[in-house]
Amino acid sequence: QTSHRGVDRPWIKDGAAQLYTFTFPNKQAVEESLQVSCRHELRIMLHPEKLQACTVSRDDIVEGDAVFQLARELVPEGFRMEVAARDLLTPYELNRGHVPLAVFLMNYSGQQKPLTRQLADDIRAQLEAQVQDKWKLEVAKAGRLVSRPYPRYLLPKLIKEYKR
Repeated sequence: QTSHRGVDRPWIKDGAAQLYTFTFPNKQAVEESLQVSCRHELRIMLHPEKLQACTVSRDDIVEGDAVFQLARELVPEGFRMEVAARDLLTPYELNRGHVPLAVFLMNYSGQQKPLTRQLADDIRAQLEAQVQDKWKLEVAKAGRLVSRPYPRYLLPKLIKEYKR
């Protein structure tokens, strides 16, 4: 396989194209320092009237592990998901007034399989849809792409920057 201008191309030998795909030989996790990650913010609007119809409580969302449990169902085997940071913004200005906003920094890593930006973005889209379908809550700034892939070992530094 060759790479020219960032595009992988098959190696042509004897008139037949050969494309090799490199995968992990076993199901052991790759060292954390070698894992590739993508991140995004999940912003859940906590309308008081919508929380009454919600299947989980405000405390479970803000301080509990409701978001983690919901996201865990969507992440395929071989990948790691974590809620790296969380914050509660009050009041968040919305065109209909002020609403509390729970903000979660979600991080996905390739633990046993390589993570792609497209896969991480698919998980993000599914998570936002689940928040709206299961919990009947709105997601602010939905549809934004996940970050570009970055080395997992940089996450603590990114969280430090994030919390400033």
